[in-house]
Amino acid sequence: MNRRHLTPLLVAVFASLTGFASAETPTVDSLVERAISAAETTSTLATHDMLRMAIRQEETTSDGSATVRDLTATVHGGRLENIRIELDGGTSLVLNNGTGWAIMQGELDTRVQTPRMAAGTIRQAVFPLLLPFSLRMDGVLLGTTVSEAKFDNTPAWVIEVAFDPDFFAAPTMITTWKIFISRESNLVLGAEFQPPAEFRAVRDEGIRYRTLTRQDVDGLNLPAQVLLDGIDLNGVENGHVRVTKIESTTIGPLDLSIFIHPSEKERLDAGDVL
Repeated sequence: MNRRHLTPLLVAVFASLTGFASAETPTVDSLVERAISAAETTSTLATHDMLRMAIRQEETTSDGSATVRDLTATVHGGRLENIRIELDGGTSLVLNNGTGWAIMQGELDTRVQTPRMAAGTIRQAVFPLLLPFSLRMDGVLLGTTVSEAKFDNTPAWVIEVAFDPDFFAAPTMITTWKIFISRESNLVLGAEFQPPAEFRAVRDEGIRYRTLTRQDVDGLNLPAQVLLDGIDLNGVENGHVRVTKIESTTIGPLDLSIFIHPSEKERLDAGDVL
């Protein structure tokens, strides 16, 4: 055999055996679809009427202050623009077809800023917990490139996402996020972001999310524990920690009335709802 033909063959075999064979870089859209397929092990999110998420947030700030908060999120499996969150004290925040509303102690909150704040608060609570499905939410702007990196020593693909101006209630979260997706399993490993430049003089802390454990929920592979770490502008963790524990169940039948604003009950009766 000609040695010039043999050498490339040996290089290719060696690369394959030692794990250095290069994989073709996927497109952003195909990578998102891979991640969603990896999370939908035997069923799809859309086939379930609603997903109920019992959420406990255990947080310690960098100065040592500790808090615990419990909330429950109910998500319309077929449309992530319908989400309801129940908080302590009789407060309900609702997102219906992209519009927010709220009830406080049994009374409708009619303040002008409530629709924007309710919608943004819901999204910032559930977006990291519903990855990769939340990448399909209205107002999420996928980037155009895929790069390679390691996330906690795990080889990963990285995509960047941005958001519409009112997507989150906290303006420091409306920036470019990096989403890390395992090159082996296609599951989301984590995400991180730095605050926009115009806010760094006031708040110089970014956030890194890690999915610590996962759970099987009727054929869906969903996060069970998500760790939040505060990071400085160099990406170094600063001692601000939040562990979010999620117990998810699928429920049904679909009850659209829990998402519909009280003033729009006629839409529900007429079947004109999303």
